[in-house]
Amino acid sequence: MPDGIPPRRLNQDEATVRSILIDLGLTENEADVYLSLIEHGSMSAGDMLRNLNLRQPQLYDITSSLERKGFINAVEGGRPKRFEAISQRRYCWRGRRP
Repeated sequence: MPDGIPPRRLNQDEATVRSILIDLGLTENEADVYLSLIEHGSMSAGDMLRNLNLRQPQLYDITSSLERKGFINAVEGGRPKRFEAISQRRYCWRGRRP
């Protein structure tokens, strides 16, 4: 965790959703990135780094993993590259599992 950045405190609802995401197989950091994208919408890696206690190489590993698991998408076109959360309601409706 970068020095001087306090961890973000989750409210009870966010903590419950985070716990469910971890039960579904996400790591704590993957759950935090996913929740940040749900909260803020489409974000670049720089935006996420400013909001989360992660280092750049960590974030790239996490976004790659979340893309493979079907939780986020890279937004087509534009620079810098942006990511968005995939609605898990739609994901579950199709009967798929991460």
